[in-house]
Amino acid sequence: MKPMKLVCIALFLVMIVEIAAVPVSIEMNLRERISRLIDCNKQAQRIEPEVQPVEPQTVTVARKDFNTSYQLGRAAGEQHSSSGWFIGGVASGFLLGLIGTAIIAVAASGTVPAYIPDEVDAMGYRTGYIDRSKSKNRGAAIGGGLLGTAIIVIIFVASGSE
Repeated sequence: MKPMKLVCIALFLVMIVEIAAVPVSIEMNLRERISRLIDCNKQAQRIEPEVQPVEPQTVTVARKDFNTSYQLGRAAGEQHSSSGWFIGGVASGFLLGLIGTAIIAVAASGTVPAYIPDEVDAMGYRTGYIDRSKSKNRGAAIGGGLLGTAIIVIIFVASGSE
C-alpha cells in the first residue's frame, strides 16, 4: 500500500476508537475529523506518482578511417615483444645454421592485438598491428638466427685451431 493511504487508514482507525470511547455529545469534533479523513483520502488519490519513460541514451563514437586506424595499429604493434622469436632464431641458427635461420624467418608470424580501441576501424587497426608485429618478429628471428649461426661458426673455428 502507498504511505498516504496507510496514514488515512490509521486516522480512520483512531477516529473509530475515539468515537467508541467519547460520548456522542462531541458532534462537531466528529464532523471535523470525518472531513479531515475525506480530505486525506482525496490527497492520496491526487498524489499518484507519474512515471515517464526514459529514453535510452546512445553514445556515438566517431570512428577513424582505415588508414588512420592502420597507423595506430602499427604504432601499437611497435610495443609488441618479439624476444621469443629472437630466442627461437638463436636456437635454430645454432642447430641448423643458415638453413635454420631461413626456416625461422619464413615461419615468423604476426600477433593479433589483445585489445582494439572502440574509436578505430577494427580491421585497419588489426591489420596494422599484425603487419608491424610480423615485421618485428621476422627481424628478431633473423637476428637471432644469424647470432646462433655465428656462435656455431666461432665454436667450429676455435675447436679446429687447437
